[in-house]
Amino acid sequence: QSAPKAQVHFIDVGQADAILIVSGGAAVLIDAGTNSAGQSVLDYIKAQGVSKIDFLIGTHPHEDHIGGMPDVMEQFTVKQLYMPTKTTTTKIFQNMVETAQERGVTVTPAKVGDQFTIGDAALTILFPDQEYSDLNNNSVTVQVVLAGKTILFTGDNEEPSEQKLLDMFGATLKSDVFQAGHHGSNTSNTQTFLQAVSPSIVIISCGQDNSYGHPHEEVLERFCQIGATIYRTDQDGTIVLTLDNGVMSVQKGA
Repeated sequence: QSAPKAQVHFIDVGQADAILIVSGGAAVLIDAGTNSAGQSVLDYIKAQGVSKIDFLIGTHPHEDHIGGMPDVMEQFTVKQLYMPTKTTTTKIFQNMVETAQERGVTVTPAKVGDQFTIGDAALTILFPDQEYSDLNNNSVTVQVVLAGKTILFTGDNEEPSEQKLLDMFGATLKSDVFQAGHHGSNTSNTQTFLQAVSPSIVIISCGQDNSYGHPHEEVLERFCQIGATIYRTDQDGTIVLTLDNGVMSVQKGA
């Protein structure tokens, strides 16, 4: 009897983030792209045969991470929305909160050590441990253990928060797959942090010819130095990790 296969989809949403984790008939969505990408995210999720999302995680209230959230809550049954306690006054954030209320979605502040499971996937929240003034450095960080492999998502956390994570967790940050911090920016993905995580695969969610120049050249070099295989949504399209019986395979342009 082989374990049911699980998948992690790094959806190509341009210069934004949207990650769908599917295991044992349940689903988690980490971020939902920009408002304008909302519909394409929904279409993609539906195409995977997903109709309900057990956990929705908004890493931090920037439009390129939560823009599609209202659409997601309107078109799928969402049980719970995790987000940092740090809020903002933007219209898109207010819209997300209001939609959650209208749709009866439980909003849970992300707390360090919170754990939940879907199918064979165990998710643990590692950050933020308190409120930081900078929205990026307040990003919900999640470590996912799935079919014996570990995947780390740090949102847009930058160097100060990476240092905090190192202080708090040290060697337990070690993960097989790392979603590059802040779309591959050099304000994140520090050498010391990458050495602790030491992933064999790095996935970068970024937009073609984006105005920030992400991923930055020196960051790509750091990924190469730790021997990681790099995949990028701007070049490879949507990237799907499939985990089946302890074997992890990567499909590009899904």
